[in-house]
Amino acid sequence: VLVWPPNSPDLNPIEPSWRGIKFSWKKQRVPKSRPALEKDWSTQWRDYLQEKLRRLVERIPGNVRWVIRLAGGN
Repeated sequence: VLVWPPNSPDLNPIEPSWRGIKFSWKKQRVPKSRPALEKDWSTQWRDYLQEKLRRLVERIPGNVRWVIRLAGGN
């Protein structure tokens, strides 16, 4: 079990993923309905490279060591 500092997006691998998906999604048209929005987000998530996700998860131990070295400060 890892001790997880509160409000630490640097340790959450999903944060960079959301940023990448939002960035590419903003280049597209604005969905006019909830089903269209859900379809667009599902497509973006499906197309997000799994290799990127794997690398983000693999960085967690190093990020945790970095936070420990900084004693939780930023």
